[in-house]
Amino acid sequence: MNTSMNESLKIKNEKDFKLYIKCGVAFLVFTAMVLLAFFCFVQKDVDRNVKKALMDNVERQNHHLQTILDLQFQHLESVAESVAHGGELTSEE
Repeated sequence: MNTSMNESLKIKNEKDFKLYIKCGVAFLVFTAMVLLAFFCFVQKDVDRNVKKALMDNVERQNHHLQTILDLQFQHLESVAESVAHGGELTSEE
């Protein structure tokens, strides 16, 4: 009777062990899927934020360049007006 009980426990333990293995594999697969989904969404957010930062930076540089060009043209226009009205650009000593 003792041997049949040991065999019964052994079979039960083997079934439990297989069940634990199946549950462990299912958990690992689920965890891998969740991590992949998480990193996919994080990558999309990073891409979106990088594009926004680049667009803001380009817009700011464009505005700065436009301001510098406007100042240069204003200076050149004042020089052109001075020449048009007969003013001299150089001083003779």
